[in-house]
Order: sequence, then structure tokens, then C-alpha cells
Amino acid sequence: MKCFDSMAMRLCQFATVGLTVLALPATARLMDVMPGLDAGVESALPAPAPPGDIELWQRRASMGDAYAQWVVAYRLLSAEPNQRQAALSALKQSAENGYSQAELDWGRILLHGWFETAADAPQGVHWIERAEQSGKAEAANVLAEAYWNGWVGAADRAKSVYWLQRAAEKGWAQAREILGLMLRDGIEMPQDSREAARWLELAAVQGRPDAKFALAAMFSAGQGVEHDDARALQLYRELAKAGYLPAEQKLASMVAEGRGEATDTAPLRAFLEKSAQAGYADAAYELGNGLIDGRFDKPERATGLHWLERAAELDHPLAQYQLAWQGLAAEKRVQWLERAARLGYTPAEFYLGMAYAYGEGVAADDQVAVDWYRRAAEKGYVEAQSSLAWRYFQGVTLPQDETSGIAWSRKAAEQGNELSMKNLAARLLVRPDGASRDEALAWMKRLAEAGHSQYQNYLGNVYSGQSPEFGTRLLNYGEALNWWRKAAAQGNGAAEVSLGNAYTQGWGVPVDAWQAIPWYERAAERGDAAGDLNLARIYETGRGMLHNPEKARQYRERATRSGNAFAKQLAAQQENPAYRWMNAQGQYEWLRVRAEAKNGNLEAQKFLGTAYLQGNLGLPQSLPNAYHWFLRAAEQGDADSMNNVGYTLYRGYLGKADLDGAKNWFEKAARGGNSNAMISLARMHELGEAGKRDAKKALGWLVKAAEAKNQQAIQRLVNVYRNGELDQKPDPKRVAYWEAHAVSAISKEKP
Repeated sequence: MKCFDSMAMRLCQFATVGLTVLALPATARLMDVMPGLDAGVESALPAPAPPGDIELWQRRASMGDAYAQWVVAYRLLSAEPNQRQAALSALKQSAENGYSQAELDWGRILLHGWFETAADAPQGVHWIERAEQSGKAEAANVLAEAYWNGWVGAADRAKSVYWLQRAAEKGWAQAREILGLMLRDGIEMPQDSREAARWLELAAVQGRPDAKFALAAMFSAGQGVEHDDARALQLYRELAKAGYLPAEQKLASMVAEGRGEATDTAPLRAFLEKSAQAGYADAAYELGNGLIDGRFDKPERATGLHWLERAAELDHPLAQYQLAWQGLAAEKRVQWLERAARLGYTPAEFYLGMAYAYGEGVAADDQVAVDWYRRAAEKGYVEAQSSLAWRYFQGVTLPQDETSGIAWSRKAAEQGNELSMKNLAARLLVRPDGASRDEALAWMKRLAEAGHSQYQNYLGNVYSGQSPEFGTRLLNYGEALNWWRKAAAQGNGAAEVSLGNAYTQGWGVPVDAWQAIPWYERAAERGDAAGDLNLARIYETGRGMLHNPEKARQYRERATRSGNAFAKQLAAQQENPAYRWMNAQGQYEWLRVRAEAKNGNLEAQKFLGTAYLQGNLGLPQSLPNAYHWFLRAAEQGDADSMNNVGYTLYRGYLGKADLDGAKNWFEKAARGGNSNAMISLARMHELGEAGKRDAKKALGWLVKAAEAKNQQAIQRLVNVYRNGELDQKPDPKRVAYWEAHAVSAISKEKP
């Protein structure tokens, strides 16, 4: 218990020795939100009662002398504890006769009910207000504390601030200090750094060390005052000379940084050592880091680790976290991570989660890992947010939940995490609603603006109407060319091909094969087979100097020899009937295509369906038209078209989804050997979209698709047997079996 001066001190002392268990409240509690303020209040009271014959003072008191009455009360409480009632009676008479110190002391007694006096907060406030009106600055400070802490009913911060300002204006140093700190930090009043500095300077002149320390920091930062390192150093030195340890640390830091005078690390080390030895965790942490990093001359790792561990033992979370990565055994590392995590240090929460996830230094427990990930994620730790998103997407430990996964990915992406942006864009893009696709486009635009050429190229496709997800809705050839050029400048072959296509198709530029050729050649030189194939087409269908069948043959052969699957696909496309529907300018003659499609030409029907689906090759995107032609082709038994019809019905691209119709067409396509349809059937049985959930049928279709060398199906089976999904138990042998099939399938794609 800390006692004050004069009468307040005497009351406090008597309470301490047992006459009452109540203690005089410390004014510092007024600002419990401000750590670091001491509990002492400097006295504005008169000097202790003068010595002399008590009877003389009693005679003067009996004549109505208010000061004498206060002296009698003080003397009786000091020397005659058995005459407490007489002392309190004298104190009350002094207050009633207008002696301000007695008014304040009597008000305090009534406010708190000290000395077995019945507590009467309203009367206590009345007497304290009288003292304040008589000019007692301390009385205003006491009222501020009373209203802040709710000693007069419910806490009333507005009244507390009013009385605090009154106390400060009357010159009460601690009130000036607290008011300055409140104005600096915007507590219960608008932030005003300039006014804060004014009050703190007044308090500092009156000897308040915390005010002087805060004022020095404001000069150092130029907050509310003109930046002045020299003044800050002066204030820190005055405080340090008086033994104010935080000022010693600040002074050392400023000297070491060369602010105000020459750089010198010796004072910094000396002050940090002194502070660390006194038990200051921050100092021990800084000292340990400085010694390890060689900031004080040369690295002293052993000594640095000693101080770092000292700080960690003092529950400094950064020290605990850093100590965990100093080459300790896994078990010890986890111990320090857990201590830091339990103190709320976010990176430690994430890495502790990783330790539990991978069983490093602790028994593996993914549920515990998820709990720590969530704590870190909720505080904005990007890696933790990304980890939670992955678990929701994959259904690992957490229930599979696309919505929650997207929500966590979005949080991470909003903080600039590019991997989350990519995952988010990919998942939103396949959703049927326009809002999701627009958001996906926004994330891809951020990636493109960050310099990722594949997203720059994709934006070019979107704005040129080449993206099936957006069709021609955002058609803007100028934007398309802009993004393609940015991607091409980074060596993106696909963008170079697209720029060549722009000149052959007239997308925002005049049709000019000579302008297209350099772009195709650049792509071809990078090994992009599409460049070779487009050059082959130009020299095969061109006129005059552009007609060169031999060159066309050479380019086509080089594209095919590259082994590129896309090159083979394009080469096959040029050999199929669709190629003969192209005129010399490289444009398709759609009237001819439609005429042949109406006459039952399967390839024409499929070609029209694909063109309408993608909204390219000179046709606008039209899902109804795409569906019409795929349906015509499907009715002729084409398995790929059957799958396209099924997928259109499944996704509800023409309105409401038709799961029964989709299932019917998927089954037909699957019987025709289409492995993608088999995967779709597996998904429907797994999700219960083909009737009751049937994991056995889902597994059966996956196996058939995998046996057809479908990589997606093979990877899904690997996950099934690894994670124990589709009612299967984890089976490492089958995981290895299907992983071997994946490698085999990939190797067979090579020539």
C-alpha cells in the first residue's frame, strides 16, 4: 500500500495498521488504460501541523478557528488513536468552517467510508467539490478518479474528463500528465498531439518523470512538436541521471543510432546490460539479438543466447519464438513455440500448428494443428489462412466446404498472398454465376498487374472474346492487345501467338499477315508449336509471296516433332474437315459449316458447338447454340458431344440444372469411352446427385476413368486411398499402385 502526504497519509497509515482494511485509492488507477504511471500523487497540502501544546490548538479550535480544528484532528489521529471520534468531529468542524484541506479530507472519508464512518458518496462528492471551489486542485483530481472508477455510482468518463481538465488547469501536475497522455492517444477525447505536448511539458516542468518521458518521445518522433532529437536526448539524459530506467534504454538506442550525436554502440550495450540485469525482458531480448548479430562489435553467440533465454524465461514472446529457431532439438523448439503461442504471438501459433500437423517434436495431431492455425488465421496470419482454406477445400480434418475455403482464401488474398489469389481465381472462375466470375477476373487482374505473364495473357483472351467464361461480354480489343503485349514482353509464347492472331483476324488492328509472321516466329523460336502451325497455315493458304507449300510443310513437321500435345492437336485440326472451311484470309466460312451441319455432318456439328461454346473463331459465345449442335452430334453417337450435353445440363448453363438428364448423357458418353463423363458420374454418385449417395459406384467409375489413363481420375484415386475417402480405408499399397499408373500414363504421352 502506498500512502500520501499530510492528512491523506495519516488516514492511509491508520488504515494500514488495522483500524480499517480500506486503502486510500491511488490516483493512477484513474488511467488504468495507461501502463507505467506511478501511484503517487504529489502533495498540494499544507505542511504537517506545527508542534506545540495540543491544548493551545484545542482552545483556538473551540473559538472556531478552522485551521486549528484541522490541526487538532491531524494531531489526534497522529498521537491519540483512541480519540478517533474526537478527531473526526474536529475535521468535520474544520470543513464546515470552510478550510479547504479539511473539506477534501472529510469528503474522502465519506466517499470511501473510512474509519467506520458510514459511506455517503453524494455527501463525499459535495465536500470534495467545495474544496475544489475553494481552489484545491487536488480535489478536482480526486473527483476525476471517482467518476472514472465508478465510486459515485456508474462510471462516468465524461465527468471524469471534465474534472481532470479542471485539475490540470488549476496546476495539479499528475492531472496534466494524464490529460496529456489521453490527448496523445485519443482516449475518451479526440486525439490532439499538439495539445498533448503542451500539457506534458507543463507536467514535466513540475517534475513528473512519466510526462517528461512521453514528451521526449514526442520530440523524437516529431509528434505534436517540431522534430528535435537534441531536445529528446536532453530529456532522456535528465531522466536517466535520476535513475529512470526506460529513459536509459531510449537514450542508449538514440546514441547507438547516431541521432543527436555520433554513433557509438558501447552506451547501448551498457544500458541494455544494466536493464536486462534489472529484469527488463525487452532489454534482455534486444541485448541477446544484438550480441548474436554482432551489433556491438563482433558476434557473441553464446552470450547472446544466454540473454535471449533470459528474456524468454521472463515471458517475452518474441524471444521465445526466436529461441525456438536457434538450432534446438525439435522437442525443445516446440516447447518454446508453445510458450510464445500461449502468450498470443501469432507466428508462433502458426508454426506450432505446423509442428502438430507434421509431428515434428510432438505427437502428430491434425485437429490440434487446425486449432492453432485458426487462432493465427483469425488474427490475420496469411499462411494460416491459406492452410485453413486448403483443409476446407480438400476436406482434411475439417469438413469439405467450398464456401469456407473460398472465404479464407479471400482473406489471405486481400493481404496480397499471390498463391491464394491464384487458387481463389481458379475456383471462382468455374462457378456459373457472373458475380463469382467477375471476382475471379478481378483477382487475375491483380496478378497480371503484379507482372504474372500467364494472367496478362488470359486477360488478353478475355478482352478479345476468346474466354469461354466471359464470351464477348467484355470485348475490348484495345485492352486485349495491351495485355498481350505486356505478356509477350516477358517472353510468353501464347501471348505472342495471340498477337499474331490479332493481325490475321483483325482484332483491333488491320488484317496484315506480314505483321502476324514476326509474332508467330517469336513464339516458334521459343518452342511454342502454335507459332509453327500458324506459320504453316499462312504459307499454305496465302497468296503471292505468302504462298509457299514447302515452308508450310516444314513448319507443320517441326510442330509435330516437338511432341507438344497441343501441336499434335492443332496439326490434327488442320488435317480435319474444319480446316477446309477456312478461306485464304484465315477466316472460317460459317455458312458452309452450318449447311453441312444441317445435312448431318458430325464434324461440322461438333465444330459449331465448340465455336459457340468458346465464343471465338468469329462466332459470338452462345450456350444455347452450342448445346443445340452438341445435342445433334450426341444423337449421332459422338461420346465427346454426349459429355458436353451432360455437362451443360449438370451445370444448368441453360437455366435450372437437370441432374437426371445429365446423368443419362454422362452414362451414354461413358459407355462410349469418354473418361471425363466417367469422372462426372463418380462425382454425382459421391455427392448423392444421382439418387442416394453410392460410394461403391463412385469408386467404380473412378477406376474405369483411371484405367482409361485419365490423370484426374488417377490422382483422385491416390487421394481416396491416402485419406480413406469413399468408404475406403487408407491403403498405402493402392496409393503406390495408382501413383505408378500416373507416372506410366504420363510417360506414354511422350513420343
